[in-house]
Amino acid sequence: MLRAKTLREARKRGTPPVLTRVSSEPPSNGNSEAHGLDVEKAYLEQIVENAPEAISILDLELRIVRINDEFTRLFGFADDETSGRVIDTLIVPPDRSAETVWIAESVGRGKKLSLETRRQRKDGSWWTFWYRPHPSLSMGDGSRPMLHIATLPSRSGPKS
Repeated sequence: MLRAKTLREARKRGTPPVLTRVSSEPPSNGNSEAHGLDVEKAYLEQIVENAPEAISILDLELRIVRINDEFTRLFGFADDETSGRVIDTLIVPPDRSAETVWIAESVGRGKKLSLETRRQRKDGSWWTFWYRPHPSLSMGDGSRPMLHIATLPSRSGPKS
C-alpha cells in the first residue's frame, strides 16, 4: 500500500513513486478484492498528493487528518506540524473565526461551499484565495468529516 509519506519522499528525491504489487494478476494468496482496493487507494493517494490545490482532510472535530504537498507549500506547515491539530489554530486569523463556525456548520449538514477568504501562513503573511470546503461521506450518524480545498491564491497574493 502506497502512503502519502512515500509520495512526498519520492517527490523530494525527484523520482516517481513506485507502486508495489500493481499488475493485472491478483496476488498469489488469491485475494484479488483486497489487491484491487490497495491499487485504488494508491491511485487516490497520488491524486490528492499531486493535486495543484492545497488540500486538507479534517475529522469531525476539525483536526487535520492529512494535508498534501501544496498545503505545505502554500501555508508553510509540514505534515508532522499539522497532524491532529485543529485547523483553525494554524491558519485562521482571529477576525475569521465566525466564518469558520459557519463553514463547519454548513459543511457538517452536507452543503458544498465556495468562497474567497483569507488565511494566515506559518510565517505570518496572509493569503487571499478561493476556498472550497466539502463534506466527505456521511459517518452514518449524520455527521461528516470535511475535505478542504484551497485553489491558487487570488491575484492579491500574500498580504502582511
